[in-house]
Amino acid sequence: MAGGFPDMPSRKIPYDVDGSVVATRWPNGGTPKEKWLEWPDAYKKDLNDIDESRIEWSPYGDFWLNQSVDANGGYFCETVIVFPEHRDVYGWYISGWPANIYSLNQLFTIEVSADSTNGLDGTWTQLASFQPNQYGDQRFVGWYYQPRPGEHRTRLSTTDQPGIRAFRVLTGWISGFQSGSQWRSCHIWGAISAGQTPDRLLFIDNDTGLEFTKPLDWGDTPRGLTQDHDIKIKNNSSTLDAANTTLSFSAEYETSDTWHTIKETGGSFDTTLLISSILAGATYPAGGNVITVRNAVPVDAEVFLYEARLEASAPTWS
Repeated sequence: MAGGFPDMPSRKIPYDVDGSVVATRWPNGGTPKEKWLEWPDAYKKDLNDIDESRIEWSPYGDFWLNQSVDANGGYFCETVIVFPEHRDVYGWYISGWPANIYSLNQLFTIEVSADSTNGLDGTWTQLASFQPNQYGDQRFVGWYYQPRPGEHRTRLSTTDQPGIRAFRVLTGWISGFQSGSQWRSCHIWGAISAGQTPDRLLFIDNDTGLEFTKPLDWGDTPRGLTQDHDIKIKNNSSTLDAANTTLSFSAEYETSDTWHTIKETGGSFDTTLLISSILAGATYPAGGNVITVRNAVPVDAEVFLYEARLEASAPTWS
């Protein structure tokens, strides 16, 4: 357990930048659900960050998770995340902004599929089905409740679903008056399945010599403290060299990316690091040299749960 929060079950899937498609479909003005509307990149990032802000943009000027009587049968609103390759999924968490008390009539169902290509086809397995704020099930935070910091860590649902291609959230209504909600967040924890996308770079924990299976968690860090951790980068390809890869940081909450800097052995800390070449199958840097990631928490930083992400730009493969 890292600090005051439970460990994550795996790495958080960065579906906002890894080539995944996020889309929603529902009837528009009573017409059938004919097509998916893809989320713009900015809103994908907002869905996957931890600030729990209400996502204002929606496909038809209404609520992302809205529901009503669906004359076409089944659930009213569907949101799907289709991964570019198969993933092993180990956990999930969703949250939303309910419109009013009638949002308690919503029904949410979480499903995964190993073979769906578009959110409609394929075979689907149900992970959960629940009604917000009812029967003690609080995974979806209900009417008028602001999700508290860290709930995606303390209230996440664990699972073990290997080889998943798509993750889907279905919303419908149960009885009486119905009213919708807007998305706040959707987090999925997991990793690329074995044998998928062999030509890629891996982040290696220098302490173990193995690929990270969970995030690097700094724990309960006092304000003003500086911490370092050593990593390496491995070229997982057996045939292709990787050239011109840039390591940089992005924030999942406010400006926590600016707390982080990076350097190689013998170099100086900077906000980015360019790696000119990593040969096929090689680990960089070689020998006893390392890449050091530094986290320097400002003395005036708000006491909160923060996330920043170390990203590797797509290399040139040859």
